[in-house]
Amino acid sequence: MLWLKKSRQRNLALLIGVVLLPMAVMAFYLLAVAQNRYVSASTVVVKQVGESGAASLSGIGALLGGVSTNAEDLRFLRQYIESPDMLNALDKRLNLRRAFAGNGRDWVYQMPADANREEFLAYYRKRVSVNLDDQTNLLTVSAEGFDPKFALRLNQEILSLSEAFINNISRRLAEQQLAEAQ
Repeated sequence: MLWLKKSRQRNLALLIGVVLLPMAVMAFYLLAVAQNRYVSASTVVVKQVGESGAASLSGIGALLGGVSTNAEDLRFLRQYIESPDMLNALDKRLNLRRAFAGNGRDWVYQMPADANREEFLAYYRKRVSVNLDDQTNLLTVSAEGFDPKFALRLNQEILSLSEAFINNISRRLAEQQLAEAQ
């Protein structure tokens, strides 16, 4: 009978240590510490002017000396959105370091105040997701923030900078084609 009593005590200790204690810690975090997070998402499609549906010498591929498709343009756009250049532009416009700091209590999801550039970029990439659907050639951009207005504004700024990026490439392409034609 002694072994049965010890077995029950061991099972109770395991129950407390493996199930109840982690649940209590998680409940405390969710109820007392965690800050609400909000997501704003957009879907992007890149179309070429006068597009015929076939791959053509246009967009980013033409600048690089090859044939471009919208899918390739979207891949370059995805890389740009995840780049340090995009992060720096967004930080200048929105003061991301301050916005990503949160309320100072949520140590799981807020960015540390002393984050270096690499940590800042890694944190940004966790809060901004960019997914390319190869079947539909649609790029989905999701931006996360501690405030719904900030999440929406971050998403809008990403779209604005993305549009400028694509327009700049198209402008440079047109200038290059004009120079070659003359």
